[in-house]
Amino acid sequence: RFSPVASINGRVDVYTCPAGKKAVILHSTVCNTTGGAINQYSEIFIGATYYKVRQTTSITANSTTSFSGFTFVLEAGMKYALNCSAVGINFWTRIIEFDANSPVKTAYLTALTAGNSTLYTVPTGKVALILGASMSAIDSAGVMYYYNNSGSARTFGVNLVPSGGSAGPTNLAQST
Repeated sequence: RFSPVASINGRVDVYTCPAGKKAVILHSTVCNTTGGAINQYSEIFIGATYYKVRQTTSITANSTTSFSGFTFVLEAGMKYALNCSAVGINFWTRIIEFDANSPVKTAYLTALTAGNSTLYTVPTGKVALILGASMSAIDSAGVMYYYNNSGSARTFGVNLVPSGGSAGPTNLAQST
């Protein structure tokens, strides 16, 4: 579900998740129809803030590029935006909408603090899976994305901590 957007310049909200729904961004295509390169990046709007979720990439003159592997579950009111440095980008994306009562979600932090931060706590009586980029538990051991917009180097680790436990080297699942 998505209508293509033509001649993007600056930030354009290309999709807003409707009330009573969740949506998954699957795959996007960007076409540069000009004679010069155009820089672009994706953003997610959460609350009142746009968060950059992809590095800036340069789309060369008269070319098309696609990107996938960034699977984000939007909740009602969240937006997917594209930001471009000049007019001339056409954009298409594949988005699946589904009922807001579905247990599928993206756990996220919009700001990191020094020390350990809890990304997600599995509710009592529930089981959680970290899904891969194709929304499958089979295609990878799960994917954790982060975007460092601080201008400084960051070191981080992802721990899968059992109930009642604490983060440590025995439950480190991913690190930089």
